[in-house]
Amino acid sequence: MKRALKLAENFENRYNKDIIYRSLGYLFEYQGKLQDAIFWANKGIGFDGDTLQRQGCYLVLGSAYAQSGQYDSARIYLNRCLYSENYYTIANAYMRLSEVAKALGDSDEALEYELKYVAYKDSIKLLERPVQLVSLFKDITYSQSLEHYKSYLILLRFALIVILLLLLFFVVSLLLKWKKKNERVVELVGNTKSLLCNIKDLEKELVEKEEQIKKMNWNYQNLEYDMQQKCQLESCMKELLEQQREMQNELNIQLQKKDLEVVRLRTLNLRSLLSSTPVCIKLCEICKSNKNSPDKIEKMTSEEWEILINEVDQVSMGFVRRLKKKYEWLLEDDLHFCCLVKLDFKYSEIAYIWGCTSVNVHKRSKSLLGKMKVNKGVKLIEALNDV
Repeated sequence: MKRALKLAENFENRYNKDIIYRSLGYLFEYQGKLQDAIFWANKGIGFDGDTLQRQGCYLVLGSAYAQSGQYDSARIYLNRCLYSENYYTIANAYMRLSEVAKALGDSDEALEYELKYVAYKDSIKLLERPVQLVSLFKDITYSQSLEHYKSYLILLRFALIVILLLLLFFVVSLLLKWKKKNERVVELVGNTKSLLCNIKDLEKELVEKEEQIKKMNWNYQNLEYDMQQKCQLESCMKELLEQQREMQNELNIQLQKKDLEVVRLRTLNLRSLLSSTPVCIKLCEICKSNKNSPDKIEKMTSEEWEILINEVDQVSMGFVRRLKKKYEWLLEDDLHFCCLVKLDFKYSEIAYIWGCTSVNVHKRSKSLLGKMKVNKGVKLIEALNDV
């Protein structure tokens, strides 16, 4: 309490000081330190606090004065306690008044005070019964609430487990779908590469067959009298022509497959196909670096742009070649811009890659649409997808 008093003295909080002063008065009166009890009780009365709390200080003062033999002062303060609404305060006041009357030799008055003390003590017991009932009801309600809480807790845990399992299933399904999609992308890219290789080999073999046929035809024309050799040459030429026809049919089949793969590849995102390539990784790094450090602009070299164009052209089955053929007047920077748009880079990302503003990128897009002479309202990516 003295530590609390030291803290309270440093702050202008009358309520806290009132509590501390009264508590010190109760404490010292209980310990028999009557002068200290009177001092702190008087300080507690000095605050304009609650009347009930003030009557508690009166009880401390009356009890302290009674124990110190100052019976007149004790009676004054104890009689003030009788106006309290608190039965505990009134009962203790009557008990102290009975002790004072006994000390003064007035047995009748002491008996009267003692009877009133007993009456208020019985009233206190009657008041405590509803409190006990309320306490019992509170315990019962608490136990019931605890049981309900436990049952709800079990349901909540079950619901959380179900939700976690559903989330886990959802995440696993997404991962499997993503893995399946990547496998499909790898398969399509592998098929397109193998088709391109087969087509190149077939075209090369066809050229060789045509040269052999031309050479045989020239030999056949120069042979005038050797009929046996002419027959042999005719047989070889027929065989070569048959092989050429079969190879041409095979080439046509391979070209049809290539067209189907082109259609399938157009449904995929080129950026996802090239995401693991060094040039695409370099583009993402330049975009991030220029975004974080606008004072140090990093750009792609001409060799890196050439690698990017070749990668895009190879994966997209000749997108750049078709673009050059359809729009012959496009500049090299225009091709670079179209490749970035085709790779699904946002205009803000393209601005970071080129080291310019988004306004300039939008102007470039409008300029390209004007060169391509496409209809109004058509976006650049839509025009490029039609190539």
